Amino acid sequence: MEARRILRSEGPVEAYAAMHDGGRLRVKNMRASFFTKFWYAADARGVGSPGRALILDRFVAIALNDLHGWNLSETGGWPPSTYVRWHALAEGAAGAESESSGVPI
Repeated sequence: MEARRILRSEGPVEAYAAMHDGGRLRVKNMRASFFTKFWYAADARGVGSPGRALILDRFVAIALNDLHGWNLSETGGWPPSTYVRWHALAEGAAGAESESSGVPI
């Protein structure tokens, strides 16, 4: 519940840091692949209106490696800085698409 409160009030990057290894809300054996999926669902604003949380799992890591030349492990252990980078990339892409299409992404 505390992680969800952080997600809502401070944002997904802060929630990620709190739950990652060494974070004050870390749960043994619960890694980013699980908790980012939970946040994605918990942060959704309704049908067709996702929240701010992004999933970070092995499939996203593979895509970031292949499409953007990142060098992420496909098995996890991604530090909070990786989640920050992933968010910045996604926000930049969404902003550029919104600007070029005139439709908010």
